[in-house]
Amino acid sequence: MKTIKNQLDDWDGKSADFLKRVYAEFAETGTFLDEVLRLSRESRFQNAATWLLKHHLDEGNSITATQRSTIIRELKSLQEWEAKLHVLQCLPRLSLTRREADQTVRFLRVCVDDANKFVRAWAYGGFHIVALQHPNFRDESEQRLAWAIENEAPSVRARLRQVLHQKPKSG
Repeated sequence: MKTIKNQLDDWDGKSADFLKRVYAEFAETGTFLDEVLRLSRESRFQNAATWLLKHHLDEGNSITATQRSTIIRELKSLQEWEAKLHVLQCLPRLSLTRREADQTVRFLRVCVDDANKFVRAWAYGGFHIVALQHPNFRDESEQRLAWAIENEAPSVRARLRQVLHQKPKSG
């Protein structure tokens, strides 16, 4: 029997259909998400593992507080821009504790300087999400968003306008 790791060894690094098949095969196993989180620590599996995490949440599934804490604790280990983006895209579905919010904001501060525009756009959006949950981050969020709306690339500004009109999803 193949494991998630074995399957991901065969991934071409691009095919979302391949990852959807992996998800369909393993999502119902009791250890799926814990295995995905373990794999996200390995640089060669980060993109696929974080895609699977995002897909899991996009499908309306929830995660445990322990799993959420693991995700947040591992933010600093994300190397690939795609992996960072996937986790940033998960933030609207995560209800963060104060400590997790602190860790997330440290990650966001790094991501707003990323070379990739998608990562920057979603990082600014992440500040907005964290500030909605933890008002003590509101001032920093407002300052960063105001700067981004004036100075960032048009694609980043367009994403920010979308984010500012969204309500966070619980999870």
